Amino acid sequence: MYILMDENDPDTHLGYLSLTLCELSAELLPSHYANKFPSVMPVAKLGRLAISKSSQNRGLGELLIIFAMERALNVAQTMGIGGLFAEAHDKYAAEYYRQYGFLPLPSQALKLFLPIQTIRSVLQ
Repeated sequence: MYILMDENDPDTHLGYLSLTLCELSAELLPSHYANKFPSVMPVAKLGRLAISKSSQNRGLGELLIIFAMERALNVAQTMGIGGLFAEAHDKYAAEYYRQYGFLPLPSQALKLFLPIQTIRSVLQ
């Protein structure tokens, strides 16, 4: 788990995220990507991402998503993963992820995938 703290008040937690590794079946991906990956591939999973209520609407969620992308890219370069996977808790969270390039899985709109190629192009 990664915690975003206020540099002026380290006891104040502004937000957090968790990252783990998991496997994703390529058959769940949009058809354009399903054929590009092995049948089962390792991915980084964005398990949780939250910003405290008092810190919302300040761009901190974007900082955490970029941080997650950087970590995923680092893992991809050293161990090889296909991308970043997220499970949104509702349609509004899914919309938020989509603005960063996450693609909803065709059969499960609240589960989203961000290909490593997209991450690479955004960050480099």
